[in-house]
Amino acid sequence: MDAVSSASVTITLTRYREPDWLVMETLRSLAGQEGVSAEVIFLDQAWRDDFARSVEALASPGIRFRCLACAEKGLSHARNEGLRLAQTTFVLFIDCDAIAQENWALEMSAA
Repeated sequence: MDAVSSASVTITLTRYREPDWLVMETLRSLAGQEGVSAEVIFLDQAWRDDFARSVEALASPGIRFRCLACAEKGLSHARNEGLRLAQTTFVLFIDCDAIAQENWALEMSAA
């Protein structure tokens, strides 16, 4: 694996009041990322313990999920919190209604 394909990234996703099924589709697409080691920080402004457990169960080789409750202060606040928590050079943001192609994080970290 070259340096690009082994990139380590943080992906942040924030939810305000989007439905579980929509958020889960996005999270599943992140679990399928290839060519990167990633931590997905899911900042949930509609926190429920059962949903957080479902999210953490999506972990796959090289992809970790961290679920955190986040105060309802808007998208900018949540994204800034994601930046604060990130432990990688590359930080990517994705919206709850987006589906990431399998090589999305790899392509973005190489840009």
